[in-house]
Amino acid sequence: MTGKVKSSRGWAGRYPWAFVLGVSGLTLAAATAATLSGTPALVATTAVVAQAPVNAAHVVGHVKCAECHKAEAAAWLKSPHGSQSFQLLSSAKAPDYAKAMGVTGSLSTSLCADCHATKTATAVVQGVSCESCHGAAGPADSGWLALHGDFGNAEKDRKTETKLHHAGRIAACKKLGMNRSADVYEIAKNCLSCHTVPNEKLVNAGHPTSSKFELVEWAQGSVRHNFQLDQTTNAEAPSLWLDPLHNGAGRTPAGRKKLMYVVGQLVDLEISLTSRAKASDSDFGAAAGRRISTAQRKLAKLDHIPEVKQALTAIAAIDRKALRTFRAGDAKLYAAAAAKVAAAAKALAAGHDGGKLGDVDVPTDAVGDVFKP
Repeated sequence: MTGKVKSSRGWAGRYPWAFVLGVSGLTLAAATAATLSGTPALVATTAVVAQAPVNAAHVVGHVKCAECHKAEAAAWLKSPHGSQSFQLLSSAKAPDYAKAMGVTGSLSTSLCADCHATKTATAVVQGVSCESCHGAAGPADSGWLALHGDFGNAEKDRKTETKLHHAGRIAACKKLGMNRSADVYEIAKNCLSCHTVPNEKLVNAGHPTSSKFELVEWAQGSVRHNFQLDQTTNAEAPSLWLDPLHNGAGRTPAGRKKLMYVVGQLVDLEISLTSRAKASDSDFGAAAGRRISTAQRKLAKLDHIPEVKQALTAIAAIDRKALRTFRAGDAKLYAAAAAKVAAAAKALAAGHDGGKLGDVDVPTDAVGDVFKP
């Protein structure tokens, strides 16, 4: 990977509050599933912090994924998602956030764990694990887990899978809730749905938002786990996405980064508009307004891209003055704008591989060091 690595500005550097307990907290071994009592609390939550929680009853657990994806699992264990996110539930500020949200009892089984852990039917994986991002893979007999590696031949050889079978397999996995490396919009939405902390009570209680979160910088750092076709190399872009077998020729890491950057900015704008639609005149409302202005400014440099121009047109009447004024009609106004921006982001992600997006100033920094097996 080229570019400066922000190892000194990684998770701890950007968010010093995250390390109240210091590095003497959970070890990597503690990032395994911890069986807990009170199973029903794991399956249903009383409120949603950000994204809709993964269906706990259908989570098979990262150990199952690691049977095939060994390098990816090793990278996850070393990353902030695997080794640090769960520790934040024991930070000095956590009780204050829990009180503001009306959470009692163990935070590991509460709505807090929707972003800081992965709930299963009988346990909590202590970290943001595979299925938090890629979707619950079960049930074992009817989920996407078995289906996503079925190439329709006795040899279990992906190179001889027919185009018809491939298309059907991908469509079926998507319908069952799998987020693949090709699903750039869904990946961006998943990341930003936690990192922007789109919950008014939580933000007004003082919970930080990842105001500097940018998808490419984070994806190219310690979170990077692009092995798949080569378990010895952590590539700049997902190797399965790059492979011309079913994708055609011409895909490049540079194009992938362009696509991720633009889609990431659009999704940030979409979520921020949704937050502003629900916000009162508060810290949360102000934070949502700042994110909208920032995304608007960055996207203005990309208006040569039709989908970006479509999104900018949808928010043309929204400026800083409008963002600072809270009116009765805001919910409808901002929700409608968010829907149009989402449509533009989905169209961009579905119709491009990044190679024809023109001039896009993609960040070259990365948050944390890239894992090497």
